[in-house]
Amino acid sequence: MLTLVLLECWLCCWSRKQGRLYATTGVRFDRVLQASELQSALDFTAGEQNEDKVYASFWGEQIGDVGSGTGHKAESVFCIGYYGNGEDCLPVNYCYGTAPGTVGEECALSTALAETLFGIDNVTGLQVTLQGKSYTVCGVFPSVDRVLLFPSEKNLTCAELRGISLDAPKTETENWCAAAGLPTPGCILYGPQWVWLCTLFCWGPLLVTGCLLLIGFFRLSRDWPAVWRDFVWLLLRWGWLCCCRFCWNQCQDG
Repeated sequence: MLTLVLLECWLCCWSRKQGRLYATTGVRFDRVLQASELQSALDFTAGEQNEDKVYASFWGEQIGDVGSGTGHKAESVFCIGYYGNGEDCLPVNYCYGTAPGTVGEECALSTALAETLFGIDNVTGLQVTLQGKSYTVCGVFPSVDRVLLFPSEKNLTCAELRGISLDAPKTETENWCAAAGLPTPGCILYGPQWVWLCTLFCWGPLLVTGCLLLIGFFRLSRDWPAVWRDFVWLLLRWGWLCCCRFCWNQCQDG
């Protein structure tokens, strides 16, 4: 029983982590988004036609050389340019600082890149350069790979959507992309659905524990007086029906 309880605690922590990493519906396009398509998506998101209140953040990957003010340089750095919410595009825990904002010239580095450029981990407030442009480091996240997260409107090939329902994610995603003037998605990653499955899986040990407790309680109650035994089991049945009714009403309310 204690093992099942400990397993349930570990699964709950794991489920919360999955919920943070896969909070959005990922969309991958087969080509780079044009500036007109990006502007069309932004206008649609802010307009009244966006009835489902779906919001998107865009990002893309490229390999580049990153320099520092100390004269050091890191080659072949994995650079992630984003437009929108940086936390949606790269959901990581920050050991120093925070994720860069939606506007401005801030960036975030991995610990491996910070050590390569500056020799230390905490480099918030310092500056790095990419393709001749300077960025101020506002956050550092743990990673053994050299990664740079920076704002950009170029080379965007992916999107992270918030607001897609659990019922028909494929249809809603494709319809939203078409209405926003974006190309047909080449691939869709169902993050919220994965989180729902993880949460459902985490209830397994709790269900097993409950069944074991119920079986033990049933065996123990056989030695009770008939009046007390029938009364207790009547309360349990009534409680079970109330729980089922509550869950059903919650499902009906959406």
